[in-house]
Amino acid sequence: MLTLLISFLTGCIDVSSENKSADNSDYEEDFEFTLLNGEKKSMSDFQGKYVLIDFFGVRCPPCQDQMLVLTQIYEDYKQKNLEIVSINVWIVTGETPELVEQFITEAREQGVYLNWTFGVDDTMGTLFYKYIPADAGVPMVYILGKNGNIYYSNAGYTDYLALTGKLDELINSGGI
Repeated sequence: MLTLLISFLTGCIDVSSENKSADNSDYEEDFEFTLLNGEKKSMSDFQGKYVLIDFFGVRCPPCQDQMLVLTQIYEDYKQKNLEIVSINVWIVTGETPELVEQFITEAREQGVYLNWTFGVDDTMGTLFYKYIPADAGVPMVYILGKNGNIYYSNAGYTDYLALTGKLDELINSGGI
């Protein structure tokens, strides 16, 4: 079943060479997103690291709960070469980078530190339509191996034990 899911996901995602930089030509899941400061970032910038991608919406209650889990995972795994990248894909519904910044600030004021990379999708919803299955929603998490291959994905809230179990499996396997 997992093989079928991975086959389906990788078959629906464009990994053509025109999307890959010369330095990171063997990075599987390479796409660009915009950081909150407006700077462009490419997933291949994270080559050699484990990456947990969190596609979310600020006004999504399960996404807010997911952030609490990601806060603990970030603390527990940042020394294990893990990067978390949270990308707001509800830009297509009118959410803005400023709303994401406000969300991060309000979380900090409540003692929750979201200290990882945050970005936004484009206004056309490129990442939303590419990575969020039509019958699913957000939050949507992907765990990538060191070469950017999808190791795990899940639509909906994913608890700490499920995520850490998959992260431990990946890390202990050498991180394909």
